[in-house]
Amino acid sequence: MKKYLLFVLSFILLFGVINVFSGMLQTVFYQPDLPNLWNNVEQLHNEVIFVKSSSIPTIIVTLISATIAFFLQSRLSKKSVLIN
Repeated sequence: MKKYLLFVLSFILLFGVINVFSGMLQTVFYQPDLPNLWNNVEQLHNEVIFVKSSSIPTIIVTLISATIAFFLQSRLSKKSVLIN
């Protein structure tokens, strides 16, 4: 039960950290198209259109987080066995 709780907690923590880091990278590398921005002002709409996003980035982040959490959990459980 301890191994499962350690895995779940480390997975949740890593999933959140990787998502925040991914969002920070997207924000840092965002480059708006400033020269063409004012040319399209007349064509802007007054309504917001929501589109369906892809779930592939979430799946990739989940797999990376689960892999890191698994190896972290196995490494910590080996250290706790050596200490005892």
